[in-house]
Amino acid sequence: MISIILLILFAVLQIADGVTTITALKSGRSEGNPILLWAMNKVKIIPALAVFKLAYMGLVGGLVYYYSSVYLDVAIGVLCGIYCWVIYNNVK
Repeated sequence: MISIILLILFAVLQIADGVTTITALKSGRSEGNPILLWAMNKVKIIPALAVFKLAYMGLVGGLVYYYSSVYLDVAIGVLCGIYCWVIYNNVK
């Protein structure tokens, strides 16, 4: 059950990161992830973010589905904490 809650939280944070990233980029800030920045320069901001976020959520969701464990729950919890910081950094 905790895995599902963490996965939902992770997905919500990914969406929030995408929205706040778009807002930050429109206000003149720059993307810190060089791979995502490269993709944004090739195919525009929103499609690049959508592909990266969906792939990342799919990867984490697949891990939870196939390898659910306490250690994975802790790792996803840590990722959620990191994304809280990333979102905060996007809006400050």
